Amino acid sequence: MAGMIVYGICIFVANFQLAINFNVHTWHGVVMLSLGVIAYFLFYGLAAQVFKGEINHLFEPTWKMPMTYVVTFFCVIQVYLFEKAYYNLKKMINERKEDSEQFE
Repeated sequence: MAGMIVYGICIFVANFQLAINFNVHTWHGVVMLSLGVIAYFLFYGLAAQVFKGEINHLFEPTWKMPMTYVVTFFCVIQVYLFEKAYYNLKKMINERKEDSEQFE
């Protein structure tokens, strides 16, 4: 169960990063990013219904646990905050380099 949650979080983070970094805020960009997330739920649900063994009927209990939502939200927000911090730090370093080159 934990592996499927981690895989889902990777999909959420990847789509979130694509939306932020590439400004895909047109209707077809939003549809494509949404389809990526929907495909995760669709294939995870189908795999839980079709395959037998350890994955059998795993979809419903996974998403009934509140901790799943907390972990997913925390991971996506954490990546967003680290990305923002990296961008701002990089921007500060580049500004300092430009200032030092200007006075030389």
